[in-house]
Amino acid sequence: MIDRVKPLICMPKTVCQTLRLHRCPCCRAELKEQVMWVMSKASIPMPSMQDLRGAALALSRLQSHYHIPVGDFMTGRIEKAQCTPRLTVEDCVLVADVTHAHGRYSTAYIWYDYCQTSASIDPRLQAEIKARKEKLEAETIYNGLKRRLSFQHDLKFIAGNINFFPEPLREKKNQVPWDSPFHQLCRGVYNQNEDKDQAGLMCYVDNRNSPYLTLQPVRYEQLHTDPEMYLFHDVVSDAEIAVLKQLAMRTLHRSVTLASGPKHTNVTEQRVSHTAWLRNSSHAVLERLAHRVAEVAQLEAHEELLATKEAEELQVLNYGIGGLYNAHHDVFYKNVPEYKKIFTNP
Repeated sequence: MIDRVKPLICMPKTVCQTLRLHRCPCCRAELKEQVMWVMSKASIPMPSMQDLRGAALALSRLQSHYHIPVGDFMTGRIEKAQCTPRLTVEDCVLVADVTHAHGRYSTAYIWYDYCQTSASIDPRLQAEIKARKEKLEAETIYNGLKRRLSFQHDLKFIAGNINFFPEPLREKKNQVPWDSPFHQLCRGVYNQNEDKDQAGLMCYVDNRNSPYLTLQPVRYEQLHTDPEMYLFHDVVSDAEIAVLKQLAMRTLHRSVTLASGPKHTNVTEQRVSHTAWLRNSSHAVLERLAHRVAEVAQLEAHEELLATKEAEELQVLNYGIGGLYNAHHDVFYKNVPEYKKIFTNP
């Protein structure tokens, strides 16, 4: 997405300024048409509206997960990094609109609120932003009465849900959105020392009772005791990773989730990434890696006939910028003994 948008930055500054300064819809439409014609002659790929809305939603996710001030996007500063591209007020309004449309009310409210403040030098734009914000605060018919306390946020309010503020907006407007351990893990601020069993956790270097690992013992650390959780280090080499990425690039496609109905799969904003499936038999590196993983994890890694299948094909994912997969559980095959069921992706 960034590579496709970058050519726009190379447009003559006067053209960009003209597009922003002309508030007349007719003039803007004519200028936009002329710019699009120039771009088509130069064979420069343009992002579609779906691309732009997807990028806007990705920025919204990054802002809420990592608690990035909205103003930093407008100054080109992300934490300690400074970059040339910056969001305009109009860009931020698009982010707010898309976020609102996806039901993430607390995040949308924060973006609208900042946009309204930033547009103070432009009364027309400020009024337009205020109108959008009022969709979140609109008067509606509630129990037969017209009340301003009937915010969309408050009508659908769910305590503890990260899409909402901790309290109804009618009671308190200046709030900080809900946080969660998942978001804290993303930011690297989750305090694992709060768990009572931390003192007894251990690190290991051994061959996992496998002759295959005698000359290459594996290093792993215990993260939790109940349930048992371990982190294995340096299982895949940099050279193997390079091969996996090269193989995956040929078959990457938009990730889907399972769904009922004739299609059985569904593209959803709950899973934003691209997926490639790699069979062990397709490359010697994959065969070697499957063998190693089986020895390290002490689990079978067969992916052949369904009758003997013990694992899926190797899944390679590209999340890009702002991609995610919401926390969930998987289970392999219903018609297998209970002891063979493996839950993943907690």
